[in-house]
Formats: sequence, C-alpha cells, structure tokens
Amino acid sequence: MTRRNFLIPTLLLALVFLLGSCRGDEPRRRDSFEKVFIYMGFGYNNLSSALRSDLDDLAQGTLPTLDSEDAIVAFAHNTAKSGDYATLNPPVLMHIYRDASGVCIADTLKTYPTNRVTASADVVNEVLTDIQTLFPANHYGMLFSSHATGWIPSGGTTTNSSISLNSVADGEAEEFPATRWLGAESGAHANYMDINDFAQAIPMKLDYLIFDACLMGCVEAVWELKDVCDKLVVSPCEILYEGMVYTSMAAHLFSGSEADLEAICSEYYNYYSALSGSYQSATISLVDCSELEALAEVVSVLAQEYYAQLTALDRSSVQGYFYDAKDYYYDLRDVFAQAGATEEELASLDAALAECVLTHYETDSFFNIPLSRCCGLSVYLPDPADSDTNEFYRELGWNSIMKLVE
Repeated sequence: MTRRNFLIPTLLLALVFLLGSCRGDEPRRRDSFEKVFIYMGFGYNNLSSALRSDLDDLAQGTLPTLDSEDAIVAFAHNTAKSGDYATLNPPVLMHIYRDASGVCIADTLKTYPTNRVTASADVVNEVLTDIQTLFPANHYGMLFSSHATGWIPSGGTTTNSSISLNSVADGEAEEFPATRWLGAESGAHANYMDINDFAQAIPMKLDYLIFDACLMGCVEAVWELKDVCDKLVVSPCEILYEGMVYTSMAAHLFSGSEADLEAICSEYYNYYSALSGSYQSATISLVDCSELEALAEVVSVLAQEYYAQLTALDRSSVQGYFYDAKDYYYDLRDVFAQAGATEEELASLDAALAECVLTHYETDSFFNIPLSRCCGLSVYLPDPADSDTNEFYRELGWNSIMKLVE
C-alpha cells in the first residue's frame, strides 16, 4: 500500500545532522512540562518503512517548540533498511520539536544497546522511566505502534497477517493488503510481549493510550490496561500497513486542554472509508477505562445466565472481527444477542456499552468480513480444542468476569 507522503529521508536527515545539537539562538528545554506525548515505535520487523514514514508525517504537522510546556518524545527501533535484520541498528530516544525558524529538530537523547531485545517489557519500562526523568510532566499520553494480536500470547497458535495473506472467497483467492502484533521483533532477537507484561511495564498513569496496532480492541486487552490509562484508542479488527493519520495528530493532542481523541478516531475512519476495495477496511473505538467496571458487572450477570448457550454457540452466527483462521475475536454485544439475551437484558448491556465505548467507527466490511453488528469491543469465545491458548486466557482478568475457561 502506498503512503500519501512517503518522505522517509526528511526525519532521518534531521537525526543525522542534529544529533544532540543545541543552537545558541534556541531557548533551552524546560525542566518540567504540562503534557508529554510519547511515541513508541517497535519497527524492527517488516513494518520498519511504515513506522519511519509515520514519524516523518508526525514531523510535518504542528509541533511544540523547545521551550513549550508540551513535548513530543519518540522511541524508535527500526531496521537499517527494509528487511535487513543482519545489520544491528540501535534504538533511539528523541525529542521532536520545531525551532524558531520552523525547522523540525529530532534531538537524540539516548541510544540504547543494539544487542538487547527491545520488544520486551523490561525495555518498555526502562524507556518510559527515562522519559519520566527527562520530561517530568503533569500529563502523559502514549501511542504504541507495531504489530499486535490483542491478548493472544507470544508463541500462540494464531497466524499473524504482518504480510499479505490469501483468503479463498467464492472459490477465488483474494490478495489482502498487509496489516500491522504487540511489539514483534524479527531477526536474531526475535521476541513478542504479552499484554499483561506490557501493562505492568508502564510506570506512570497515562491520560490516554493509542494503539496503532492490530486487534487491540478486545475487551480482554482493554481490561488489562484499565489501571494504567484513562482512555484507550483501539481497533477490534486489524490495522492496515499505513496505520493512522499522523500529520494532524499532534494538533489533535495539544490544541485543547485535553487530547481530542474523538478527532483522531474520526479522521482515521474517514481516511480509510474514502478508499476502495480491500483498502476500505477500518475499525476504531474510543474507550473510557473508568466505565469498564460497570460494563463488567452487566456482562458478568449475563455470562452466568447464558453460560450454557455461550459455550455451545454457533460461532458462524456471531459478528466476527477476524478473517482466515484467526477465530478468536467476536463482538461483545452480539455474542449475548445470539446466545438469546432478552431485549431488556440487551438494553442494559447497551447502556453500559454507551458509557464505556465513547465512540466507534466501522467501514461496511474489513476485507471480506461484513461489519454490521458492532459494539466497538470484541471478546473471546474459548475453543475447547485450543488448550494452550485457553490456559493463558484463564489467567487474564476478564476470564474472572465471564468465567468461560474454568
């Protein structure tokens, strides 16, 4: 998929010529900040080019100045060039700002060792702790960009569509666009992070956490993250290779007293809904984590009432958020609708969802998946034949709500 602005060299040149630079006519960086936006890009995989381009797009937009009370800090680990996993390329932490003459500066604050596995909870914690030290702030928000499979554990049985996959529909093979895991790293240090480890690695409370990564709109992952952030932007389906709209992102995050996450969601949806064919594929949800407990109370009652129906449910009748063999993600509302919940019970669920899912957008379909009965969150229906995945799921917090894996 071709990006609208594939200008990778711009930010790279800034990195080369402005490493650690400080001009005499530039004001010094503040000692404390009001709002800090953290970009974490784990691109030591086949998304490297896309993540470089995302940073370039971010740099083209509205940026804080060096002495601003707001700041953008970016952690990036990409391959030296696309597909080159043999050449070790160091992860870097950068302060991205615009100088007095309007030039984007990417000031490298720290270079991390090349021989470490960066797609790990330890590194996430180290980087965020470094940011807290260098940029003490009243408010932090973060965007995480890489591959993801929601809550599915590293080494799980699901196949990841980080490359184009073929799916047979009506007897003909269809080539789908490439999509985006949770911090997948390729090469000699191949590794992935599990959702619970990732959540525990975050040392500060975040105002928001945006996932430019696939399948993070599952209620299980959202539940694991509810105590580390106030709001979440997630996709129940996958996210195409190009990812989110970055050129206007900083403006949405810093223009008001609070980040305009609704604008980020609607802009993402509008971009993909204007495309055609399989590229017209997008889901996005804005979740208020403070309302998850109330949602869980309603779901817990329903899950107990309809346990037998849920475990015997015809999966083909339920709204799914997956294609090919990744039959893990089903619509949270529709599983109860198909299990036989009454109109009164569904109204109670709808009321809880309306408080928790502040907004959600879906194109008419995602690849060959019709999206007609969507509430904005997916949920797992355990497969009795998949004991390894169920064993991991048993330990997730959401299983204590629905109790589908004993």
